[in-house]
Amino acid sequence: MKRAVVTVINDLETDNRVRKTCEVLREAGYSITLVGRLLPESNPIDRPYVIRRFRLPFRSGFLFYSVYTIRLFFFLMFRSFDLYFANDLDTALPNLFWSKLRGKPMIFDSHEFFTEVPEIQHRPIVKRVWTWVERTVFKNTRWIINVSDSIADAYLDRYGKKSTVVRNIPANPGVIQPYDKSKLSISESTRVLILQGSGINVDRGGEEAVLAMEYIPNAVLLVVGSGDALPVMKDIAMRKNLTDKIRFIPRVPFVELLKYTAMADLGLAIDKVSNLNYKYALPNKLFDYLHVQTPVVCADGVEIRRIVERFNIGFAIPSHDPKKMAESIDDALSDRDQMEQWRANCIKAAKELTWENEKEKLRKLIDESERY
Repeated sequence: MKRAVVTVINDLETDNRVRKTCEVLREAGYSITLVGRLLPESNPIDRPYVIRRFRLPFRSGFLFYSVYTIRLFFFLMFRSFDLYFANDLDTALPNLFWSKLRGKPMIFDSHEFFTEVPEIQHRPIVKRVWTWVERTVFKNTRWIINVSDSIADAYLDRYGKKSTVVRNIPANPGVIQPYDKSKLSISESTRVLILQGSGINVDRGGEEAVLAMEYIPNAVLLVVGSGDALPVMKDIAMRKNLTDKIRFIPRVPFVELLKYTAMADLGLAIDKVSNLNYKYALPNKLFDYLHVQTPVVCADGVEIRRIVERFNIGFAIPSHDPKKMAESIDDALSDRDQMEQWRANCIKAAKELTWENEKEKLRKLIDESERY
């Protein structure tokens, strides 16, 4: 049987894109080894393929990336595979080295515009290092995947290399029964907003969403997931006496997440366009929202606004000013006819925006790599 290694730097538990990739590879006849990392809070994972999660002494920064790269390099050294599947730049170099040395194909899946994320824009040395990695990978890799047309176009301009766009649309979740509001001690008459994700980070609008809750009457904000902006958001909620209007919920398994999502009246996807990564992003949460008929509140990102307006499944905030944001959200929540129309349009959009359509592009790419 053909053997594929799939590598990613997170703990695998909530990375549904990587999980879907593994399922497509299995359908293509591969036995899979999935490599990630193990955190102290990581839960056991039971899947029908080999899983290796590295214990690392560091959780972030230069030493973290360095140690992971070294561990992955030696892991790949002593194992042979027919296909190397690297997710994001932080796992790409070891895969590139061993795939080239062994004459085997490598597929690179760029989950974001890594060198344009806000965390490194004011760190010139760090950005230069990652730009070198990016350039090396793009110039030496034939099969490249991106998550949006805008990012694919940007990489085409930068490196003259075409890539395949595979949007991170969830598999059909079936009928999701939302949690009762009583689970979170929320009254039935209270309106619910949700901001979710495993990367609730700087410049993703979380801080402004918390501040906006001061001006939205009879409403609660659910913040479900993880990210480096959460400590700041919690501090704001404490200082502004908003803890009764905001519920912080740690990351949960995908089906459980969708039960919270389906509870909400509006889903927030309000990344700022302060950097090219967020400007061109097509965040997972957009598709999670529409697949459970939760209308979307977006910002001015090129890709997300295009989908929200094309399918008429929500609206764009006028700015990230908390008062203006609150006014537009309150107006939307108060317009019952509009809310019902958006929900109905979410159902229509979900029929077109399916993983079944996206995975065919991934399967075609895998088939092409086999003819390498």
